Amino acid sequence: MKSITLGVLWAVTFIFAIGAAAPERRIFGGTDAFTGELPYQVSIQRAFLTARTHICGGTILNPLHVLTAASCFWTDSSSRFEIVAGNLRIDRPADTQQVLGIFWIRMHPGFTGGTSSFDVAVVRTSSAFFFTDLIRPVTLPPFDELPSGLVRVGGWGSTSNSILPGNNFADVLQKTNVLIVPWNECLSVLGGPGGPFDERNICTGPLSGGISTCTGDAGGGAVQHLGNDVFLQVGIITWNVLPCGGINTPSIYTRVSAFTDWIEANAAL
Repeated sequence: MKSITLGVLWAVTFIFAIGAAAPERRIFGGTDAFTGELPYQVSIQRAFLTARTHICGGTILNPLHVLTAASCFWTDSSSRFEIVAGNLRIDRPADTQQVLGIFWIRMHPGFTGGTSSFDVAVVRTSSAFFFTDLIRPVTLPPFDELPSGLVRVGGWGSTSNSILPGNNFADVLQKTNVLIVPWNECLSVLGGPGGPFDERNICTGPLSGGISTCTGDAGGGAVQHLGNDVFLQVGIITWNVLPCGGINTPSIYTRVSAFTDWIEANAAL
């Protein structure tokens, strides 16, 4: 198991898989989220002096833990990171936001970088979230349950058209609802067996294009809103085939239920 302990807040540079052609870098077809609509969503940000830069999304598991993608923390442990919750915007602070440091980062031992179906990590915060109407946790599915149906995804992904989009992120949290594509159909459009997409992944469409996650959204959740403040997380945004939002270029997620036991063991209070 690769674990990074942060005496202050150590962190990493986010490397995202790059596929083929030039992408449009944001949640395609998304709209601005409303206040409190995705209360589990956090922004993981690199901090330098008094400035912070968004690098990944994440979701709140409980008062002391965040679920995200291991790829957010793979290549560099020399940076300082903070987690921002309760704010739809990443370009300015809000009275409702909570900013927490990171105590440690634990990546799944199966993750070895790149596009991997083990792209999952648990982050322990240095202090506790105070839950409000704008800051709430997700729930996890039973181990190995296969998800289906509609999910909501959110993120601040980059809006650049370039193949190297940099840090040109959306200022306001974007959200969209998408359907989980049958697993065999995902496998077919992704080239069949032998690639990085396997039984520990799910994907969303539409395969007709126009809506997808993209760079900067990684680590965020694919979540089913069940009512009564129950937010069931079934996926972790991990990688995309480029161009984002293109025809037959689905959004790929780590299937949370494949790792429910590991997540719960590492997020125990």
